[in-house]
Amino acid sequence: MKQNRFFMLLLSAFALSVFITSVTLAQAPDKRPQLCLWNFDHMTAARESLASNQTLYQQSYQGLIREAEKILLEPPTSVMDKPDEKVARSKDKHDFISVGKYCWPNPTTPDGMPWIQRDGYINVENFKKDDAVRLDIMCNRVGKLCIAYFFSGDTRFSQKASELVRVWFVDPATRMNPNFTYAQVIPGNDNDRGHFPGVIFGRALVNVLSGLCLIQHTSAYNKGIDSGVKDWFIQYSGWLTTSEFGIKESKATNNHSIAYDEQLLAIALFVGDSNAQHRLIEEFHPKRIFKQVEPDGKMPRELQRTRALGYSAFNIKNILEICEMAKAENPSLYSLKSPDGRSIGIAVDYLAGFLGKKPADFAPYKQIADWDKCLDEIYWIVRRAAAFAPSENYEELIKKYSSKRTASLNNLLY
Repeated sequence: MKQNRFFMLLLSAFALSVFITSVTLAQAPDKRPQLCLWNFDHMTAARESLASNQTLYQQSYQGLIREAEKILLEPPTSVMDKPDEKVARSKDKHDFISVGKYCWPNPTTPDGMPWIQRDGYINVENFKKDDAVRLDIMCNRVGKLCIAYFFSGDTRFSQKASELVRVWFVDPATRMNPNFTYAQVIPGNDNDRGHFPGVIFGRALVNVLSGLCLIQHTSAYNKGIDSGVKDWFIQYSGWLTTSEFGIKESKATNNHSIAYDEQLLAIALFVGDSNAQHRLIEEFHPKRIFKQVEPDGKMPRELQRTRALGYSAFNIKNILEICEMAKAENPSLYSLKSPDGRSIGIAVDYLAGFLGKKPADFAPYKQIADWDKCLDEIYWIVRRAAAFAPSENYEELIKKYSSKRTASLNNLLY
C-alpha cells in the first residue's frame, strides 16, 4: 500500500514537471509589454527556471495554478450583482457605489444618522456588501489569471480573464459606468453622494491593465474586447481629469495623489497616449515625491494616520509601481533626488528600518492593527527597491526575512 502511494506521488511529481516545462515553453516572446507593474525581467527569469525544472519557484507556481484553477469555476462578478436597495441615488445600477470603510452609525443619534468616520476602524459588515468588494474580487482574479497564463501558457486562464473583463467593462447589460461618483458615501452626509477620496478605488484597475498586457496576443482577448476595454478606460481617464472628484483627488497631498497618477499613467501606457505618459513621468518627482517625502524618509501625511505604517507602505508600493511602469522612458526615475535629499530611496530606507521590529518601536506613530501584514509588505518593498538600487543592506534584509515567503506569488513577480 505504501509502495503504491509512493509510486503515485512520484508519478504526480513527474507529470507536474512535464506540464510546467511544456506549457512554459509555449509562451509568447520575452518582450516587455507596454505596461507592466511587476519586475518583468524577474518574471522571465522565473519562467525560464520553471521550464528547466528547477525547484526555486515551484512552490509559488503551484500555489498560483491552484488559485487560478479555482477561479475558473467562479462566475463573473459585476456591479449589477448588488441588491436593488443598495443602488446609488442616481438609480442607475451600473453606477459603482460604496460606503466609506471607516464609516459607522452615529452613536449619539436614535437613527444613527448622520454616520461618522473613525479613522482606521473598518466597518467590516457594512463594507463587505459594497461594489468595492466586487471590484476587488474582479481585479484580483483577472490579475492572477493573466499571470497564471504567462507562466503556464494554459489558454483556459486567458479565456477566463477575457470573460471577466468583458462582463465588467464591455457588455452593455453588466458594465460599470466609468466613474466613481458614488464611491465612499457617508450615509446621511452630502445627500448620500460619494466623496472624492473614493477615486482611490480605481487603483485596483491598474492590476487589470497590467495583466491584460500579458494576454493581448491571445485569441481569447479579441479585438472586440480590446476595443471595449480601451474605450472604457479612455472615458474613465476623461472623468479623472475633468470631474470635480478627479480634480480634487489630483490635488491631494498624500497617497491619494500618487494612486491618482498611477491610474493615469497606466491608462496612458495601455491606450498609447504618449503625451500624457511623458507629462506624468516628468512631473512625478517635483509634483509628488519632493512634496511628500522628507529628507529623513518620513512621509508626514501618512504618519498622521492611525494605520501610519500601512499607509506609508501603501504609498511606497504605488510609487515603485510607477517607477516600474516608467522604465522604458526613464529607467533612472527611482534615483532622482532633490537638493536637500528627498528621494524614493530614502523613504524605502526609513520603512526598511522597521523590519523585525515591534509596534512599540514605531512610537510616537500608530499602527492600530495588521502590524505583521505591514512588515510583509515592507519586505516586498525592499525586494523591489533592490532591483532599482542594489545595496548590501537590502540584500542582507532580503536574506534575513525571506524564509517565510517562499510560497508567495510575489516570488514570481519580484
